[in-house]
Amino acid sequence: FELQGVGVNLEIPNVLALSGNVTFFDGDTSGFKGDISLDLMAVGLEMDASMVVGKRTREDGSTYKFFYLYLDIQLPAGIPLGCSGAGLYGLAGLFAYNMEPGKDEGQEWYEGDDGAVGWYKESPEGVTGTDKWTDAEGSMAIGGGITLGTIADNGYLVSAKALLVIVLPGPIIMIEGKANFLKPRSELSDEPILKALAVLDNRAGFFLLNIEAQYKYEQEE
Repeated sequence: FELQGVGVNLEIPNVLALSGNVTFFDGDTSGFKGDISLDLMAVGLEMDASMVVGKRTREDGSTYKFFYLYLDIQLPAGIPLGCSGAGLYGLAGLFAYNMEPGKDEGQEWYEGDDGAVGWYKESPEGVTGTDKWTDAEGSMAIGGGITLGTIADNGYLVSAKALLVIVLPGPIIMIEGKANFLKPRSELSDEPILKALAVLDNRAGFFLLNIEAQYKYEQEE
C-alpha cells in the first residue's frame, strides 16, 4: 500500500468553497507539493496557494532542502488609487529556495518557431504552477504581483493582472501579464483577451517579448 496523494473538496452554498490536493513524491527527491483554492463567497474574498517542500540526496549521500510558495489573494472590492478611476483588487507573492523554472535545455520560454510548446505554455499554462518549477541547488526566486481594474464597475470595463519574478543567479527576469475588456474580473484566470510574457534571460543572453490576443465571438448563421 502506498499513499501518493490526498484531495479535498468542500462547499457550503453561498458561504465558502474549498478545494485542494497534496501529492507526495519519493526517490532522489522526497517531499510533497500541493495546491489549495478558497472562495469565501459570503465576503467575496478569494485565495489560491501552491507549495512545494522537499529535499534531494546528493551522490555523496548528503542532502539539501528546497522550498516553493506562491500566494494570490483577490479582494472583494477595489482599493481606489487616488482619482485615477482604477483600483487595487489583488496581491500575489512568490518565493523559491533552491528552486528555479524547470525549462528543458533547448526548450523555448513561450513557443518554438515550429509551434512546439514552450515552458510557459506547458500545462498548466503560466509561471506559477508547481509542476513548472524544479529543484536546483544555489538558485532562488522572488516575485510579486498585483491585480488592477476600473473601480466603478468592479473591474468589468478593464481589468489586468501582472506578476514579476526574479530568478537568481542570472538573473532571469520574467513579467507575466493578463488583461480583459468588458468581461468580469474573475475571468482573468481563465482565457484573458490579452496575455503577455516578457523574459530577460541573462544566462542565455537574450530578451523575449510575446503578446497574444484572442477574442471569442458567436458566428452568425
